[in-house]
Amino acid sequence: MTKILYPELSYKIVGILFKVFNKLGTGLQEKYYQKAIKLQMQQENIPFLEQVRIDIDLDRENIGRYYIDFV
Repeated sequence: MTKILYPELSYKIVGILFKVFNKLGTGLQEKYYQKAIKLQMQQENIPFLEQVRIDIDLDRENIGRYYIDFV
């Protein structure tokens, strides 16, 4: 079984995700869920970075980039 490195923080974040989903429901664009999650994380004083760019490399050659919503 995988050990969770930050169980309390993980529990808070999962709680925020469920809270946002329960309040907003389904069918909205991703940007609205992201804004709601950002707001909730700020209210809980959880530090995060948003839209973090990750370069995708293959054999030391860049083939693209990817953006992670939250880190």
